[in-house]
Amino acid sequence: MPLPAIQLLQPDCPVKPAWALFDPVWYLKCYGDFLPAGIALNPLGLLAHYLQSGGRAGHSPNPLFDEMYYRAAHPEIGALVEAGHFASGFDHFCRLGHRFLSGHWLFDEALYAGQYDDMALENLDGKKFHGRYDHYLRSGQHEHRLAHPLFDGNFYAARAIAAGDDPRMIERTGPYAHFLYRLRMGAPELPPSIYFDPVWYAERHGQAGSAIEHYLRGAECFDPVPEFSEAYYREIHPDVRAALEARDFASGYRHFLQIGVFELRRPHPEIDLVF
Repeated sequence: MPLPAIQLLQPDCPVKPAWALFDPVWYLKCYGDFLPAGIALNPLGLLAHYLQSGGRAGHSPNPLFDEMYYRAAHPEIGALVEAGHFASGFDHFCRLGHRFLSGHWLFDEALYAGQYDDMALENLDGKKFHGRYDHYLRSGQHEHRLAHPLFDGNFYAARAIAAGDDPRMIERTGPYAHFLYRLRMGAPELPPSIYFDPVWYAERHGQAGSAIEHYLRGAECFDPVPEFSEAYYREIHPDVRAALEARDFASGYRHFLQIGVFELRRPHPEIDLVF
C-alpha cells in the first residue's frame, strides 16, 4: 500500500525509496528566509515545518524532487493539493505519481521506461524498487543509464572532477544526484552533457540562476547550444511543428536529438549534416 509523505519522510519509516528523504541542511539553505520566527532549526523541527506547511507552500523536501515543476507539469495535481486532497505534490508522488510520472525536470519517466527492457513496473516491484525513479537513483545513475537526453553521467563526472570535486563523493552519491546537489548548493554550473552549454545559454538569453533548470522548466523555445536554432528547426520542418502541437515532443531540440539527427536534418542555417 503506497504511503503518504508524512509517513515516508519519518526517520524510522522502514520503507525508504531513494527519492523519499528529507534533507534538513539543504532545506534550511533553500527556504531559510521563508521560515517563521521561533521554529526549531534542527532536523525534526524543519521536517515538522515542511510537513505542516512547507510542502503546501511549494517547498521541496530534497533536491531530487521539484515540487513546483511537478505541479506545473500536472496542473490537475496542483488543483488536488489546493483542494486539500493531498498535502503537497510530493505527497501525491509518494502515494501515486512515482508509478508513472516524472518528479524532476531532469528525469524523463517515459524515456527511462522505453530505453530498457527491465523497467516494467512488475519487474521493479519484484526487486523492491519504488518506481523507475527509485531504480535510477539507487542503481541506474551508477550504471550510467540514460534518463534524460541532456544529462550524461560520465561527461558530467569528468568535468566535476576536473573542477576539483571529490571523485569518491561523486561515486557514492551518483553523478545525477551529485549534479542536482551541486546545482542547488550554489556551486558554478557545469555542463550536464555535450548537448547543453550553460555558460553560452546564460550569456545568450541573459539568464541568472541555473541555466539548465530555466531551459527545462518552460523555456524550451530558447536555443540550448550555439549549433542549434529552435526557431529555424521549427520553421523548416512542418512535421516538427505538428508534433509539438500534439505534445509529442517538448521542443524541436528534443525531436532533433531523438529523431532529426539520425535523419540528417539541418539544426541550424549554417550546419548541413548531409554535407
